[in-house]
Amino acid sequence: MQLTMLRLPLPAGTGSQGSDRLQAYTGIALYEAVVPGMPAYQSLSGQLTDFPAMPSTEPGKAYHWAASANAALAEISRRLFPTTADANKTAMNNLENNLKSGYANEVNDATLQRSIAFGKEVATRVANWAATDGSANVNPPYVFPAGTGLPPAGTGLWVPTSPTPPVFAFAYQRRLLVPGSADGTALTPLPPFSSNPTSAFYAMVKEVYDASLVLTTDQKAMADYFKDVPGYGPGGGFVWVLQEAFRIAQPKLDQAALTFAKVGLATHDVTIVLFINKY
Repeated sequence: MQLTMLRLPLPAGTGSQGSDRLQAYTGIALYEAVVPGMPAYQSLSGQLTDFPAMPSTEPGKAYHWAASANAALAEISRRLFPTTADANKTAMNNLENNLKSGYANEVNDATLQRSIAFGKEVATRVANWAATDGSANVNPPYVFPAGTGLPPAGTGLWVPTSPTPPVFAFAYQRRLLVPGSADGTALTPLPPFSSNPTSAFYAMVKEVYDASLVLTTDQKAMADYFKDVPGYGPGGGFVWVLQEAFRIAQPKLDQAALTFAKVGLATHDVTIVLFINKY
């Protein structure tokens, strides 16, 4: 059965780490809701860390995969955004119902309801799994390595740019979704700070500074295009760029689901690994 494209709006994120997490689980739920209709692909069960078994389709019975995707996305959104504004909840419900009404004209009611139930069960299992990823851990305030509660002061040392606590200090407690995604990611230590013009540190910084003096208009425009957008963070920006590509390419639902899942997994794990290495 050929899968038709479902147009997906991108909701505003809740900050970089929060949005990366939500996009990952939303993409996984979407993919799992349609993968039984993708003969060349398989469930992520057994491939992701602690990922549970997904529900099985009923042998010999038809499914409307766009309806399944719609139900899964609506359910996972409600579960991942339980405290969103009432206006947003209404918008999600209206979108789900409008799409469902359209699908009711394409398939008999038994198939429609079967597809909806499958999508909702997928989303429920993904949401329950997401709740165990360490994101709900309650931690004490972050203490800087010196043990003073303040960053060590001195020339060449990091200086906080805001009064807010350091971001994502407990990233190591979060579950990586793809086993082995942190392999080979250990960073080579930066050269020690030095203001000596012959030092490796000075040369590294000067290279960046010199490049900043000769940036072309196109290079500046590219930097502005890809910089973090307030409310989205890096991962949200990547998903937005992905959707721009989708609007041009108009892929089928199976291609879109696979790509959303891959991008979500990548941005989720890379964010955690980045902050683990940072601290």
